[in-house]
Amino acid sequence: MSIWAYIQRRWPELVQLALEHAGVVLLSVTIATIISVLLAALAYPGGMGMGDVKLAGVMGLYLGLSVVPALFIAFLAGTAVGVARIAREGGGARKSGVPFAPFLALGGLVALLAGPELIDLYEDNFLS
Repeated sequence: MSIWAYIQRRWPELVQLALEHAGVVLLSVTIATIISVLLAALAYPGGMGMGDVKLAGVMGLYLGLSVVPALFIAFLAGTAVGVARIAREGGGARKSGVPFAPFLALGGLVALLAGPELIDLYEDNFLS
C-alpha cells in the first residue's frame, strides 16, 4: 500500500477515511479514560496519584474500547485487596496506601487478552 501511495503520491480515500476514523476513536477513548480516572483522583487526592491517571490514559490509547473492562477489573481487584487488608489489619488499614498501578496493569493484561470478548459478553447478557 505504501509503495502504491508513493508512486501515486496520494493515499486511497478509503484508507485515509479508515485511518482518520481509527484515530478519532482512539483519541476519544483516551480522553474519556483520562477524564474518568482524573475525576476519581480528584475526588480523593490522597488516594490516587497522577501517574495512575497517565497510565490509564496510555491504556486507553493502546486498548481502545477494551479499556473499559480493564478499568473495571483494576478497580475490582484493588477493592478486593483493600477489603482483605481491612479485614486482616482492622480499621487502621484504611489510612494506609496501596499502589494502584499493579491493578491497572492486571486489568490491562486481561483486557489485552480478552477485552473484546468481555465487552461482547456484557452486551449479550445486559444490553439485549
